[in-house]
Amino acid sequence: MSDQHVVDNPPKSLSRLAKRGLEIRLCEDLGPHKKYFAALDLDRVREGAALVTADDDTFYPRGWLLALAVNAARYPGHVVAHRAYRVSFDEDGLAPYATWPHARQLDTGPQVFPTGMGGVLYPAVATDKLRAAGRGFTTQAPRADDVWIHSVTSRAGIPGLKIGADGDAGAFLPVRAAGEPALAVENVQHSGNDSQIRACYSPADVSMLRAETASVDPHLLVAVLAESKGTGGAEKFITRLASSVHAEGVASILVGEIAGWRGALEVPAHLGPKWQTLNLPHGFARLPLQRHRVRRILASVRPDVVHCHFKREQVGFTGAAARIAPVVWTEHGRFPRRVFGAALRPLYHRASRNVAAVASVSKIVDEDLRALVKNEQRLVIENGIDLSHFRTPTVKERSAARRRIGVSDQFAVAVVGRLDESKRPALAMEASVRADASVIVAGTGPLGRELRERFDAPRTHFLGQVDDPRDVYWAADALIFASDGDGEGAPTVILEAAACGLPIVATTDSGFADWATELGGVGASATVDAIANALVALLRANRPVDRATPAGDSEQLLDISGWAKKYSGLYRRVAERGSSV
Repeated sequence: MSDQHVVDNPPKSLSRLAKRGLEIRLCEDLGPHKKYFAALDLDRVREGAALVTADDDTFYPRGWLLALAVNAARYPGHVVAHRAYRVSFDEDGLAPYATWPHARQLDTGPQVFPTGMGGVLYPAVATDKLRAAGRGFTTQAPRADDVWIHSVTSRAGIPGLKIGADGDAGAFLPVRAAGEPALAVENVQHSGNDSQIRACYSPADVSMLRAETASVDPHLLVAVLAESKGTGGAEKFITRLASSVHAEGVASILVGEIAGWRGALEVPAHLGPKWQTLNLPHGFARLPLQRHRVRRILASVRPDVVHCHFKREQVGFTGAAARIAPVVWTEHGRFPRRVFGAALRPLYHRASRNVAAVASVSKIVDEDLRALVKNEQRLVIENGIDLSHFRTPTVKERSAARRRIGVSDQFAVAVVGRLDESKRPALAMEASVRADASVIVAGTGPLGRELRERFDAPRTHFLGQVDDPRDVYWAADALIFASDGDGEGAPTVILEAAACGLPIVATTDSGFADWATELGGVGASATVDAIANALVALLRANRPVDRATPAGDSEQLLDISGWAKKYSGLYRRVAERGSSV
């Protein structure tokens, strides 16, 4: 806003919006260009966030902003607009602006000329070009921001996309009760745009606009339905998959909340904590309202596929989601036991009838679903990891990792994961102490304070939450996987450690001792003595100096690119068939 008085003394209407998060900033008066030019230097825009502009003399319908964001995900790198014209030509070059026809819905290419009234989304590639173009508009198009922006972006080969349907213009109502805005009268009715167009577009620009452009295939759109406050393996799986499948032409939109989300868009659904035994009655009570909210969001997003994670999303929302798009589930762990599992089994079985495919992260997880999900719906897609990142270290890399963590020359054992009862970190740490080894603990959880008090010693290194545990694997001589197996599916920690050449001791009741053995480790009973003895034998036999190769059979490790291809292939099959794979 260019009025200092209004910035210092905003009216009640703006003050009310400021309490809800609106920022009011003073900017230079650049006419119609002030609505975007100052924003080009905002930190988030410089860091790659898209920029959306809207006119202050227009009433906008519900969902206009979400529609821009969703279509920006489907068509990355496009300038997305609800309203647009299509550049037309005559024998002299560009035809008069007043003769340009309206673009059709989903018209795309440099000839699509977005107009600001309906709202426009500019991707990072466009804001970078506009920033680099500087203030040339002050002489070439001082009163025509749409003309200047299109000349800059089309010259850079950035296509436009018109998303509004024919006849949608009536949804964007002018604030003024009567009459056309002064700028529109000047630029359109009095041909003001034409002189500014001649100043902005060179003959080379016109020739480029005349050229035919290849059509662009939109990304497949997947709505990821998941909400969790946790930072465990399943949550990391979700964020990693969203970023990985993007290279395969799949755009992921999160409906819910996951820490560290790396997909195209996140739409809050306010679902609350994941279901557990204690909150299950409350979760059932909230389900009708949540289902209505999720259905409304999905109807606005209109995805090609809905991907559900976690039991609430699968049991509670699959029926509603399946009426909008085919549904895929991923099972991250074994089916719950005890009261929680017993309460969910019939509901899960009923909900699975509306699912196109259920992908399990391991065969052991898939086995649990035999009695609940039809064979033709089930498949196994084992977890993938970045094998270019998680790899065996050189002597120099290993020494540097040990220095960063503070481990000296003694044996060091890694304990990686959430510090809760099911992971049994105390058992792993007690066995490490019994084996006279240093302990590197990477993770947080409800047992964190108790463990720090109990194992407060110079040779115990509590690192807290570690987003990238590679240094831990490189610095350690072995990993202990002491989980009781409840809810485990295909622990990423085992895959990552094995890829880094780290031997693994896995408890036999976890269900993963045989897997650890195949990867160069050993199994042990879930007792301090058994784990300590296995650890000592493993450390004596396998103390690595220069881990030239992984500890065991690395061929069964799936690289993250192959994993992404499997999921993107599943999405496309499901989207095409609309039912089972």
